[in-house]
Amino acid sequence: MSESQGLVLLTGATGFIGSHVAKLLLGDGYSLRVTARNLTSNQNVKVSQLKAALSEYPSDRIEFVEADLLDQTVSWTQLVSGCQYVVHVASSLPERVPKTQAEADVTLRTAIGGTRAIIEAVAATKSVKKLVVTSSVASIAGIMGTRGRIYDETVWFDTNNRPLGLTYETSKTLAEKEAWRLFKDIKNPHFSLVCINPGVVIGPLLAQSTYSTSLTLIRFLLNREAPLLPQVFLPCVDVRDVAKAHLSALKTSGTDGQRVIVNTGTLSLKDIALILHEHLGPLGYRVPLRSAPDMLFRLIGYFRSDVTQLLFGLGCETVYDNSKMRELLRVQPMDLTQSVVDTAHSLIRHGHAALTPQYAAKYPEAEGLSANRY
Repeated sequence: MSESQGLVLLTGATGFIGSHVAKLLLGDGYSLRVTARNLTSNQNVKVSQLKAALSEYPSDRIEFVEADLLDQTVSWTQLVSGCQYVVHVASSLPERVPKTQAEADVTLRTAIGGTRAIIEAVAATKSVKKLVVTSSVASIAGIMGTRGRIYDETVWFDTNNRPLGLTYETSKTLAEKEAWRLFKDIKNPHFSLVCINPGVVIGPLLAQSTYSTSLTLIRFLLNREAPLLPQVFLPCVDVRDVAKAHLSALKTSGTDGQRVIVNTGTLSLKDIALILHEHLGPLGYRVPLRSAPDMLFRLIGYFRSDVTQLLFGLGCETVYDNSKMRELLRVQPMDLTQSVVDTAHSLIRHGHAALTPQYAAKYPEAEGLSANRY
């Protein structure tokens, strides 16, 4: 590899957040060793699209290696060898709520076991200076905070007796706690640990295959897949700000040993719908604007597993303190209106939301990009 600021092992680079982190790291002069579960079959499509998205950077600064966090035959110590930094983004964000405890256990094992494998490999590799782990506000309060309270990094999500619908929050909490537990058990560690806790991440995709379920609600609104809006409030942040937070955490010693909330502000689903209506409505998108009574949405949740998780946040407006993001990481968040608009354009152009005739007329270049028709 050509000379760089250091070699970074990056997990989850073929995903939504990880792809943006990869782009920023390369742009700042780092070299990457990127893990992928499978360099053949379907995963190879993701790798190919990521390579295309990063094609402006020298290919000798990007190395792809095959590795599964739960594969006991993989030597993570060997993969970490020679790296100065590790950024662990890979995580499981279920597309739907698990129907059984067995399904939930798979998510838990992936999150906790993957974090454990990374920590143990870093602890055994003296060349590593810093480990940055992507956690979530799900490990703090998720979307179920108490109105009027401001949540900071001292708060932990209560995982006791939680239903299947909160498997994601439980998995992120237990995985992050495992990271801090293992780190604190190391005597005289040669590396520092930082956990980044983003809110609901929105923003543009770098590639079609990097779609995230965190973008599902905006897709629903664009495609008018639900005629009414639930009373749900989302702590939102742009993926580009999340990537900046990872880069800053890697470079800033003041973040050592810290959890850092990375969140811009809270938007209701009605707020998001109004933004889409203003900016995309003239292009033929009939975004729903009427609110649904909570009882009606609870009834819908019994039949739509992809929205069941939102039931736990009905009427809860969770506010997060992002002072560490601004002061320690020096990340000044983007305007969320622009983030929502950019998300919408990206979903349309990558074929995840329908293409209207009006949109195609205004943006002729999108005609061949989206396979979906409104």
